[in-house]
Amino acid sequence: MVTLAFVAKMRERIRIEDDVFDSELRDLVEAAREELCLAGISRVRANDEQDALVTAAIVTYLKAEFGLDIKESQAYRDAFEMKRRKLALSSKYLEKKRGGG
Repeated sequence: MVTLAFVAKMRERIRIEDDVFDSELRDLVEAAREELCLAGISRVRANDEQDALVTAAIVTYLKAEFGLDIKESQAYRDAFEMKRRKLALSSKYLEKKRGGG
């Protein structure tokens, strides 16, 4: 779940003043979190709204995916992918394996 405070923070980070797009922002935050989980990031970490690195990755995802016809979208997509890979390289962020393997 994305808190209202986090949506407001994301709105500020992507320089939107009106809350009319909050539903779309919430959906994009959830999508960004799922993308992080697909890379092996633990769901707990991906949902941590206080983690600066996760927040930076989510902001980058929003800048890539929010709005229409943004010239920098591909650059932001590439930046998100780089941040996602860096997080996936850190044992601090990885999903813990169960059992012995």
